[in-house]
Formats: sequence, structure tokens, C-alpha cells
Amino acid sequence: AISPISGPLQRSLQNWLEKMFPADKIDIDGDGQTDYVIPRPPATYYLKQLFPSFIINCIIQLMSAGIFIAIEDNWGYGDAVYHCLVTATTVGYGDQTIETQTGRLWASLHMALSVCLLGEMISRIGDARAERAAELARVDQLRRRLDKNLLTDLFERVHELRPHFERDGRGLTELEFVVCMMLELNLVDMDQLRPFVKHFREIDVNGDGRLNQEDLDFTKKVSAAQLEELREKVGESTRRLSLPSASRSKSMSPSGALPRPPMRPQQGLAPSRPAAPPHAAPAHYGLPRVI
Repeated sequence: AISPISGPLQRSLQNWLEKMFPADKIDIDGDGQTDYVIPRPPATYYLKQLFPSFIINCIIQLMSAGIFIAIEDNWGYGDAVYHCLVTATTVGYGDQTIETQTGRLWASLHMALSVCLLGEMISRIGDARAERAAELARVDQLRRRLDKNLLTDLFERVHELRPHFERDGRGLTELEFVVCMMLELNLVDMDQLRPFVKHFREIDVNGDGRLNQEDLDFTKKVSAAQLEELREKVGESTRRLSLPSASRSKSMSPSGALPRPPMRPQQGLAPSRPAAPPHAAPAHYGLPRVI
């Protein structure tokens, strides 16, 4: 409940700390853009993450103490600060007596506010811990060089996502690599991706493994019944993710059916990046730069 109020202020303080103490930023390919940031040491990292919340808590308690001394005539500022800190930490010794009805009302509000702020700060510790673990895992993967283990892991991921796909023997495409790395880092999981793979196969009406203008034009020309029949038959082929061309040519057998668009061989999720000419190959490729 307190996050909508304290959240913007915390982010502003964190941004200020980031400007005052910037982290090392890595540019992988030298294009001038930051590709990832090196996580700070634990002490610095947690100080930056928790300092704004700590400051907000301190400010709230000092302001609350000022309200208490305005309400309770027999309290000094030290007594009020002590009461606020004991209440905020949920200790509650009960050695400070609130005598006025207004003071009791404010104490109730102060207690609820303090508990919310303390809970938010504790939850922030857990969030910061999870974020740091994710950042470290991401940096480890980005610094990982291609080796047999990495290639094996990636192919296992691809096979899990598309178990019956008949590959062309040319390896992973760029997009397949990106998707597999996101799976390795748990940025997405297989249950999130699988429905989109199935949806792609459904709207890829000619079953060639590509979405293009041909699919759109063909969808506009055929009737709903013909399109449904085509999807059912293409669905049978996409469960194997490959069919002989002779089988594909018979996918629309009813009389009056429109001819299907020309088929193209499947190549994977995306075409491979074209090779750069020798003179254009950057000398720093694969060597991250600190910017």
C-alpha cells in the first residue's frame, strides 16, 4: 500500500546514487550503446538498493516525532524519537505513555505507517538479492565463450522447444540462440514460449516456417471452412514440422479450392545473419569494451 507513495522517491534517490557512483558499463560490439552493466560488490550494491528506503524510514520517523511533541505536552523530542523507533521496529516496550486522545489516534496511524514502511524495506532486501543473482547469471552467460558444453545446452533447449523439427544441419540461427539464452537465464520459461510456437504454426497457413505476405494474401482469398481445413492438415505436418512436398501439394483437395502459395524449405526460426565482407569485420568483435 505504501509502494505507490515511496516508490517514486526511492527510484529518484537510486538514480541520483547511480549518477554519483556509476557502474562499469560494457559495450560488446563497440556501437556506443551499453549492452550490460557489471554488478557492484555486495556491500556497494546493497547499500545503493537499501539506502533510499532507509532514508525514507528515518525521515518519516523524525517527522512523526515532531507531530508527537506537538500533541503530547510532556514529551521531549528525544522521547518522541525513541517512541517512534520502538514502534517502527515493532518492539513496543510500552514505557512511553500517550495521554491525549489525539495522541492515541496519531499513534494508531503512525503504527500502521511504520509497519508498512518496515515491511517494504524488508521486501526490498529480498528483491535486491534476487535482482543481483539474476544480473550475475546474465553477465556470466554473456561472458561465456562458445564451447562444446554451451553448444550442447543450446541444442537441448532447441530440441525441447521444437522436438520434431527437421534441421538443415547448419546449426542455430541468431534468433534461436537468443531464445535459448533467455531460457537458460530463466527470463522466460518453456510454458510461456510453447503457446506462441503453436500459434505460429496455426497462422503459418502454407506450412513453410515463415510468416509473410503470401500467408496474408492466401488467408484473405480462402473461405473460413477452407482455411480451417488447411490449418488442420498443416497442423498434422507441423507436429512433425516437416512434410514431403508431395504431401503438402494435396493439402487442399476439395473441388474449387484455391491453389496454395509456393512452398519454401524450412530454415529455422530466422535466417542466419549474412556474413560480413572481410574488410568490414570489426577487430574488436567478441571483446567487450568498458564505456
